[in-house]
Amino acid sequence: MSRVGALPIEMTRAATGLATVGHARRIHGEPFENVLERTIRRSAPVTFSAHALNRLSARKIRISEPERERINQAADHAAAKGARESLFVGPNYALVVSIHNRTVITAMDLARMRESVVTNIDSAVWL
Repeated sequence: MSRVGALPIEMTRAATGLATVGHARRIHGEPFENVLERTIRRSAPVTFSAHALNRLSARKIRISEPERERINQAADHAAAKGARESLFVGPNYALVVSIHNRTVITAMDLARMRESVVTNIDSAVWL
């Protein structure tokens, strides 16, 4: 057994001579790699798909920098609650957001919101 920093790990040598880690650290029963990936993904800004950008442009929807920050915070909050696909409702628009990918999938304006049924979402967030 070898120690790296404060983490005890077992090192074994494969036939190639490369070292492999035997026991990964767990945080609250979850592998460290999963916690790290989720933390990195959570801190990444929400992006817009090409389809969403086309919808925003065609429907003349403008999203300000403070609104983008609220969208990022809403994605963090939805992820913390376990959401996967969420409807974000803004003052004059709505966005369907993939929380896992942190990507806006589509956008609609107030007129489209009134005549639409939004499916395949598991949560809604008012911005």
